[in-house]
Amino acid sequence: MLRDVLSDGLLTHFATIGLVMFVGVFLGTCAWILSRSKGEVSDWAHLPLAGDQDEPTDDRTSR
Repeated sequence: MLRDVLSDGLLTHFATIGLVMFVGVFLGTCAWILSRSKGEVSDWAHLPLAGDQDEPTDDRTSR
């Protein structure tokens, strides 16, 4: 019975729908990113370094 279900090709529709959804979300995300201003993207580039002025904390010494 399982071979009959798999051989009918019913599951290929799910793979096609998943691929179309992935490509749609990917292209939508790319379009959203490319529509941002250069200043906003520059702010994103500095986010990992934004908190470097603070002193580093070591949680291991507080135990």
